[in-house]
Amino acid sequence: MTSTPSPDPLLIKLAEGESSFWDSSFWRGFLPILGVLAGAFVAYLLNRAQEKQKIAREVHTRWDERILDATSTVLSKIDEYNRIAPRNERERLSRKELIANGTIEADGAETLREIKDVTSTYEAYEALAKELARLELVAPQEVRAITAKMYPVMRSVLLGSGEQEVLNETLALEEHRDSLEKAVREHFGLTTEERPTEGRS
Repeated sequence: MTSTPSPDPLLIKLAEGESSFWDSSFWRGFLPILGVLAGAFVAYLLNRAQEKQKIAREVHTRWDERILDATSTVLSKIDEYNRIAPRNERERLSRKELIANGTIEADGAETLREIKDVTSTYEAYEALAKELARLELVAPQEVRAITAKMYPVMRSVLLGSGEQEVLNETLALEEHRDSLEKAVREHFGLTTEERPTEGRS
């Protein structure tokens, strides 16, 4: 006589309304822990992203401070160079004319004065070149493109002969100065207006 096959125990449990595997006490205890772990992981990722943004902002701020500091010094050194070079050339030519007229003699003291003038012009050039190099180390590319144009003009001022020639070169350098100021102000998102010149002479 053939025996009747017994039903599957799992089917019996389902038919009787007992809970499935996913409703077991193990998962009821584990799912909340899993939720806490997932929340902690998401919080960690968000915190890490915020920390990276904060560090990036701090680094950017430090570089901006250096750009601002170097630019202000460069602008000041350009103004100084543009005052010294034409004045020294004007005085040199005036003394040369006085010597030619016989008003003063071309003595050792006069030679020392001329050397002193040349030296002070060269020192102003060196001071400006040094600050330009410092600015170029930290400046964005659009600023560096402007500073690169200054060197030939600075050398022309240094080697210029004649008051008008030196004056023309300092005016060209002044235009580059204004371009530099405009580029740096744009880097900081500042509106650029015409630079006031009153009281700068």
